[in-house]
Amino acid sequence: MLWFTEQHTPNVRFSIKVDRQLFSEQSEFQRIDVFESEEFGRVLTLDGYLMLTEKDEFIYHEMIAHVPMCVHPQAKNVLVIGGGDGGTVRELCKYKTIEKIENSSLGKLNVKDISNDDIQKFLNDNKNYSNSYIKKLYEQLNQAFNFAMKNKY
Repeated sequence: MLWFTEQHTPNVRFSIKVDRQLFSEQSEFQRIDVFESEEFGRVLTLDGYLMLTEKDEFIYHEMIAHVPMCVHPQAKNVLVIGGGDGGTVRELCKYKTIEKIENSSLGKLNVKDISNDDIQKFLNDNKNYSNSYIKKLYEQLNQAFNFAMKNKY
């Protein structure tokens, strides 16, 4: 029996029973692991902390994309910082007003770089950025903060 356990404090742990580990790699900046579980489907962790699961990732990505778009519904240029899994870009592609989305991820490893067939289902929708309304999608802007400041986002 294999378990993923996230240790919060000496008195608090969060655990998920996993069927198998699908992917594990240390990038220049973080440890990336993907597990498969019966309860949550695919589970993405970074540096031992749960980031998202197949079962509920839409909650995070919808909130992070749609709430700002409600405040600024005519946005044409959008910068996503830390969007390596692609879910936020997926949600933003639903807006016809957006002309350009720039997606900045930490380091060089992101969903498009993972060729492991076992995990393609996990974020399959997220790695396909095709949308007729998107003129250009940039990835890997390792200097995201400087880029944002320079371009006045």
